[in-house]
Amino acid sequence: MAGTLLKKAGSNLSNVVVLASAETISSANFNDLRSTPEEKRAFLAGVDASEIMQHYKGHKKDMERMRQQLEIRIMEMLSITLELAVGKTLPKLPLIFSYDEVLRIVIFMPKAEVIDYEVLKSNNGGRITALRAA
Repeated sequence: MAGTLLKKAGSNLSNVVVLASAETISSANFNDLRSTPEEKRAFLAGVDASEIMQHYKGHKKDMERMRQQLEIRIMEMLSITLELAVGKTLPKLPLIFSYDEVLRIVIFMPKAEVIDYEVLKSNNGGRITALRAA
């Protein structure tokens, strides 16, 4: 994936934003995309989903029985990523695990947020409508 980004972006990587798992952006495959103190390259956002996976493993059967899901706030993470990539100030949110402004890397650690499946469907329907109107 990093190789594909390099081919498409050419030498100007400062306008590239990557949102992937924390493991993916930490892999050696992404070395060429990483910024250094001397060179502004791609903005990398990683999601550490360990807390979500831990919760899901321990509560999967109860969640299925009660028709619940874990709400993943991907749009919030994407919005924060884009704002940081253009130089806005880091918001103080528990969702943000770490941020290195010089190396242009943010790591998110979302909490496991259980929500009723029907409520999640309704919320996502509203979000889809809002995105289409934008």
